[in-house]
Amino acid sequence: MKISNKIHGILLTGLFLAAFLTVNFPALALSNDSE
Repeated sequence: MKISNKIHGILLTGLFLAAFLTVNFPALALSNDSE
């Protein structure tokens, strides 16, 4: 159970980071391009 729970947490963290990057990467690219 602990191993499964740990993997579940890693997957959630990965999905959260992926969503965060998807939202913020265009903004970072635009600000970098305007510089």
